[in-house]
Amino acid sequence: MPNYAYTSHHISGDEKEIKMLHDIMNRVINHPDAFIRDAEYYGRMSFRHFLEELCEEVPAIDLRGQICHFELDSEKVLWISTESAWRAPFELHNLIRHRFPSLKILYFTDPDDDGVMETNDVNGEVFRTRYGIATEYMDEEFFDTIAEACQWAKHNLGIEANNLPELRNALLDYEEENNTYASLHECLLDMD
Repeated sequence: MPNYAYTSHHISGDEKEIKMLHDIMNRVINHPDAFIRDAEYYGRMSFRHFLEELCEEVPAIDLRGQICHFELDSEKVLWISTESAWRAPFELHNLIRHRFPSLKILYFTDPDDDGVMETNDVNGEVFRTRYGIATEYMDEEFFDTIAEACQWAKHNLGIEANNLPELRNALLDYEEENNTYASLHECLLDMD
């Protein structure tokens, strides 16, 4: 599958519905054909088998991907890691919500090679981001806020910026003026 999107899903809500969803996933694991046999994807649960257990009638949707891992944590939250094509498996989210309306799904997707990370956790409840500045001659520095990144850039690179767009543009100008490399990126902060 080209252009993998690796997605972490944090599913919370009614404990009974969480348990039912977890039980469905366990039933799928025990199905003799649940796992993909192809050497590249061996040991991963296909979405198709999961849909067969989740839905009374399997919808006619093209949902390509695998469930790589799932785990029910001590706080009664179900974590699911998936690998799908191009983007997060939104159709899967919709089907889970249809079957279990109380559940809240927060996700973070880190697509392979295109650098566009995506999340619906806009308040940083589960998936917090940090900002990193990398330059050709300095070790990468990480910051919890854009304000901190702007201060560091001012002190170390002589760049004036007050917000994310200004900092991005100032780093591009810095690269061009100094014939060097400088970049700003967002990265996921592991909450464990």
